[in-house]
Amino acid sequence: MTTATRGHDARTRQALERAAALLPPGERLAGAHHTGLFDRMPRPRRKRCPVVFQGKRMPGDRLARFLGFALLVASIEWKPVDAAVEAVTERERFKGQPFFGGWDSLAGQLAGALRPRAKTGVETVLLLTDRKMHVAYLQHSLLTRRLGSQAAPGWSVDLGQLAWVRDRSDLRGGTHEIGFVDGSWATVRFTGSGWSSFAGLFPRRLSHLDPIP
Repeated sequence: MTTATRGHDARTRQALERAAALLPPGERLAGAHHTGLFDRMPRPRRKRCPVVFQGKRMPGDRLARFLGFALLVASIEWKPVDAAVEAVTERERFKGQPFFGGWDSLAGQLAGALRPRAKTGVETVLLLTDRKMHVAYLQHSLLTRRLGSQAAPGWSVDLGQLAWVRDRSDLRGGTHEIGFVDGSWATVRFTGSGWSSFAGLFPRRLSHLDPIP
């Protein structure tokens, strides 16, 4: 068991260790954690989100996608107009607030990397090494969340491009803003236990009371 996976449950340890195995030779792992976009983050367009595990499915994936679509239809069946208006209003209310910089900025690239497209389940893991920050992808079943056999490396950036991380647990536990030297920043959420230790590995850690640099 590595320092990066200590304190997690068995499944999480397995996932993080599998993600760490994707690191390029010679890089030393400092920490790894399941990471996704904060739910109020603007979503990049599909063309900016990588396609992963193309043609790879697990048993139950098709059924899970069908059930998810059926639940979505059922949720808007009674008041489709109200639901559409609410969706637009919510999108406009939070548009741009948890994100700064265009989609071509480093923060925008991170946001796209954390929204992979696939026909199977995908877990996104953020890895910090002595040289870079990496995004890694792990396959899981959409129906049971059992880990699959597929894993793939994703977007990465030199550690020197990271400027700061700002704790936004005042919004929701594990929520952080990650800032880059180009002035851009995005809001992510470190899910599960141990996120505080992982966030402590970033340069210049700020609280929500500190202004954005």
